[in-house]
Amino acid sequence: MTAVTEILEHCEKLISEGHQIDTQGLVHWIEDQLLETEKEIIRTAYLDGMDGQYNTSEQYYNKTFKSE
Repeated sequence: MTAVTEILEHCEKLISEGHQIDTQGLVHWIEDQLLETEKEIIRTAYLDGMDGQYNTSEQYYNKTFKSE
């Protein structure tokens, strides 16, 4: 499951339960629940197939995504 599909499922669940979506609460949920998961997916992908351009998957993540 991607982060985007997890966000959508979370929002759909809240709506189906009659909740309104609090934007700030959603942002905190994304930060708390998904950022580390997304980082691990990226690091795993690096380990599974990068061409050796970076010494570690952590360097790859930091160079590619952390600056955004």
